Amino acid sequence: LLRGLVADPTSGDLWRAPSRALGAQLLGPLSDWLSSAKHLVVIPDGALHRLPFGVLSYDGQQPLVVQLPITVAPSMTVLAQLRARPERAAEGAWVGIGDPHYDAKEAAAASAWLQRGASLQPLPGTREELTRVKQLLDGARRLYLGRAATEECVLGAARDARVLHLACHGFTDDRF
Repeated sequence: LLRGLVADPTSGDLWRAPSRALGAQLLGPLSDWLSSAKHLVVIPDGALHRLPFGVLSYDGQQPLVVQLPITVAPSMTVLAQLRARPERAAEGAWVGIGDPHYDAKEAAAASAWLQRGASLQPLPGTREELTRVKQLLDGARRLYLGRAATEECVLGAARDARVLHLACHGFTDDRF
């Protein structure tokens, strides 16, 4: 229910009540710890892999994502491997990818999402957002916009970037 409400662009704030209720059940017992935490790492199990932890609220107030940084990893092994990776060079410090052109392949992959009323129309302001962030940052940075912002580009940039800034539609493939 919660994941569906969060994913549905027509649901408005309907996700807030279930978010608070589920957050109270799952995170309520940790509220003392969470109130002073600086970072939350979540290693979900089973169906919890599909839960958008960032929208949960442990105190009935703001969603977690507003209160502290959250890392969600599929397993402790993956988390350990990510932490053991050497620090990336400054050349790949920031990569911005956005305002992509969606073709038939992406539309087919997003078909269930589109059937719920979503759209792959350009998101207003994403091109300007990325251009301004690039101008503000010092050091090496790369920017891919429009037809240059491809899935292959994202996968390649993810290997090098310390920060991968995506300004585009996002959807999940329920097969994974």
